[in-house]
Amino acid sequence: MQTAVKWKELPAPIKPRYLFGSNEQFPVDILKWEADNSLRAFKGTGWDKDFEQRDNYEEFTKILFSEWKNGRWTVIMQRPLGNNKDNIYDEDTFFEMGQYIPTVFFAWDGHNGDAGRKMAVSAFYYTFLEPPMPREAYIYPIVIAAGVVFLEGWILIRRSNKKKAKGI
Repeated sequence: MQTAVKWKELPAPIKPRYLFGSNEQFPVDILKWEADNSLRAFKGTGWDKDFEQRDNYEEFTKILFSEWKNGRWTVIMQRPLGNNKDNIYDEDTFFEMGQYIPTVFFAWDGHNGDAGRKMAVSAFYYTFLEPPMPREAYIYPIVIAAGVVFLEGWILIRRSNKKKAKGI
């Protein structure tokens, strides 16, 4: 998995149309998972350049789930959102709520002879983190439903009292 580190600084409408980063100005975070359940983190600065391994990053990244089933791997990774202190994100991709972050996936299939720079590469997708649902979204419907039930009860009782008053 690859995400652009400085995705906010990419001038519009330019998308990070590069694999493994284009240069030092626009590096990428690379997470590489292998079937032995190992996970390594790298900084990419170009297709033809070697990756810089990030030793300190891996301690914060976890494999939550990995499974081989029906000829397909399913992997769930957890990584930190990033450092948003003073909007400094030179090292990590900062995953901001409500923003589209360019992401690309790549895979090596050893049975097809994939190794090194030979691999399958996806198109760019966008990772979007939905902001958490505010508490009001759960409270207001209950309050409104209770108010509607109360109002309907009041109207029915009033109509019933008017009918009783006319009948006497």
